[in-house]
Amino acid sequence: FLEQPIKPARVQPAGVEAMAALCAQSPIALGLDEELIGVNGAQIDALLDSMRPQHLVLKPTQLGGLAATEMWMAAAEARGMQWWLNSALESNVGLNALCQWLSARDAGRVHGLGTGQLYTNNILGPLWLDGHTLRYDPNEAWDWPVEML
Repeated sequence: FLEQPIKPARVQPAGVEAMAALCAQSPIALGLDEELIGVNGAQIDALLDSMRPQHLVLKPTQLGGLAATEMWMAAAEARGMQWWLNSALESNVGLNALCQWLSARDAGRVHGLGTGQLYTNNILGPLWLDGHTLRYDPNEAWDWPVEML
């Protein structure tokens, strides 16, 4: 699928209509990403019902946390829409929290959470990539920098 093919509706005139038309007419499935930022409560239903995307790319730190992300998941599932969890470039500490939360919710799907290697000053911990799978070893300790203790 193609992720967020145009600017979010909140930053362009006629954005809702433009995205809705794209979602309805595109031969390629479309997913909303930046479009979801700042949308909550009843606005979630209004956005999904007006735009009708096939997919949602959920970034909990940009959506307001885990509870807000659960609202998006439920709304998507109620409409038969697919959703994926993606990193908003969290450190290994944030990725650890997202991975453990997600494993209780949807362990079988591939998500975009392998971004911890992008940092040169990341906190080392019990997370590692094994091919396309992010692994966690509860027997390994976090390597907190002395200045953070």
